[in-house]
Amino acid sequence: MHKINLLFSVFLFPLLVQAQIPQKFGKITPAELDLKVYSKDSSAAAVVLFDKGETYYDFSNLTYSFRVVFKEHKRIKILKKEGLDEANIKINTYGGTNENSEKITSFKAFTYNVENGTAVKTKLDKNQIFKEKVTDRVTATKFAFPNVKEGSIIEYEIEIESGYNMNINDWAFQDNIPTCWSEYTVSIPEYFKFNKHTKGYEPFKTIEKTTQSKSISINGNSLMYSDYTDHFVMENVPAFKTESNIDCVRNYLSMVTYEISSFEVPGSKYENYNTTWPKIAENMLDNEDFGGQLKTRGFFKEDLAAAIKTDTSATQKLNSIFNLVKSKIKWNDINSKWTKDGIKKAYKAGIGNSAEINLLLVAMLQEAGLQAYPVGISTRSNGLLTFGNPSTNKMNYVIGVAYVNEKEILLDATSPVSIPGIIPFQCLNDKGFIIDKNLHEWVELTPTAPSKENHFVFITVGTDGTVSGKISSNSSDNDALYARDKYRIMKDDELKKTLISKLGDATVDSINVENLLTNLNKPVAIKFQYSIPSKAAVTDKNIFITPFIWDKYTNSPFKLEKRTYPINFGYPTQERYISSISIPEGYTVEEIPQNIAVGTSDKSATLIVSYTKTENQVNVSFMLNINKPIFISTEYEELKEIYNLVVQKQAEQIVLKKI
Repeated sequence: MHKINLLFSVFLFPLLVQAQIPQKFGKITPAELDLKVYSKDSSAAAVVLFDKGETYYDFSNLTYSFRVVFKEHKRIKILKKEGLDEANIKINTYGGTNENSEKITSFKAFTYNVENGTAVKTKLDKNQIFKEKVTDRVTATKFAFPNVKEGSIIEYEIEIESGYNMNINDWAFQDNIPTCWSEYTVSIPEYFKFNKHTKGYEPFKTIEKTTQSKSISINGNSLMYSDYTDHFVMENVPAFKTESNIDCVRNYLSMVTYEISSFEVPGSKYENYNTTWPKIAENMLDNEDFGGQLKTRGFFKEDLAAAIKTDTSATQKLNSIFNLVKSKIKWNDINSKWTKDGIKKAYKAGIGNSAEINLLLVAMLQEAGLQAYPVGISTRSNGLLTFGNPSTNKMNYVIGVAYVNEKEILLDATSPVSIPGIIPFQCLNDKGFIIDKNLHEWVELTPTAPSKENHFVFITVGTDGTVSGKISSNSSDNDALYARDKYRIMKDDELKKTLISKLGDATVDSINVENLLTNLNKPVAIKFQYSIPSKAAVTDKNIFITPFIWDKYTNSPFKLEKRTYPINFGYPTQERYISSISIPEGYTVEEIPQNIAVGTSDKSATLIVSYTKTENQVNVSFMLNINKPIFISTEYEELKEIYNLVVQKQAEQIVLKKI
């Protein structure tokens, strides 16, 4: 512990905000401890003081091979209570339990606070570190810093060793909070050649390349080699501010990535890893955990024959096989492009990962004589597959595709309420690649037809301000899959609470959900009766009522002054809201909001709101169309204005006057 000289900290503060060059572990400066506001972004709830990473190769005399060592030293200042979540850390390691797997070989973490003018540090105890299986091959190490509060500094240092010497950690220079200093150094022996990629919108302070001679000893003989080092620095990196409708943050962060291109040591064969997508497909088909599974069919032939016994068309067979797979295997919530136990074991156990389910589906379709293939994809949270950068590592999921009557049908059987042609939202991520030795094609994953939501709201207004009536809401296509997956796991009381949350202080009864688990090709519909006391404002002469009482937009999802990345909805949508308001006896309509019809320049987004009135009723029609799944950043302002108008129009009121 040591005393804090506040005058000294004020003197150092300008240097701190200019650039926080990494310090030795545990060497906390008075300026860091006294920092209250980050001057370059006063709204910041926390700031990365520095984040220093290093990757290098270490030769093992036990295995006579190079191992990769990754080190990171990171220090964060918590400025506001909203920044406390930064103290929850998750670090993924790859490989499971084999000898090449990534292993944490060194770790330490401390929290620093000022208490009564004295700096006090608290060590993270080992029993506060937890491990969680993410996928069959990825494990997350989680920990939460102790004794964290406003003003705390948290710091950790970690070392990870790996036998996967063809892999080098990506490095993100940008975070969801501002970063004063981010530095990454990569040293690679001459035997390994990598393709290096930088991306993002922020400039580098430093990009340097150096070379030095090193040696390794093998059986007492010294071998000299060149070690090539890349050194990158960014300083004063602004926070990457996310908001609604973004696919994967890592697509847009300022980062550097490495992809192996070749490997050669003296006296060994030259290995070229500059690959192509067709070559990737060939390798995956040769892998027992992928292509080998498509050949394993004997165990399901009897069930398959029974399932399609009466089917006379390819479409009927497709639907029967799809339903058979859903009935036989439950998804274990693990995404993978590889099987773990194989489709036969998964079939007998009744549970499996996404690859086991969807490869089984493809194998059955092929066995039934249909044209079907597996499709390797990357889920939305995993980033994009790119045509010019072939990589098996970028894939993390597999779906199926079938061609029936010259129609392309995407397939994913992980949900019990899924149907052919509709894949989960997480899979709607640009394109996937067909895994076949002869057919080398990309498949578009994004739907072109809009999913539709229709809300029919009937409102009876009471003279005491109570509103009551009936609501019927239905969803189709991708919206229907989302609704079914949401509602099917809810108990009756949970569903009721969900409906009430969309209405406010209401009572709800006579709830009926149609087409939830059956008739899956039809829209899923939810119908119920409601009553909301004091929903309308009543005065001596007037009643004020909004027709938008159900699932309304109270805030715009788009609030940034400037957005540098695309707006990704996943699929086109059409949202319609029809409201009919019955006027109480003794009142008449004094005022209704104005009708509007607006859209973006190319009509990719449109909003139409119209009001009509009769002697005892007001009818309202609201239609919001998002006609394409992705808007580029230059279209942000127009889209933002559309949603601002949505919030504005849904807040407007109808004025009734006492006769």
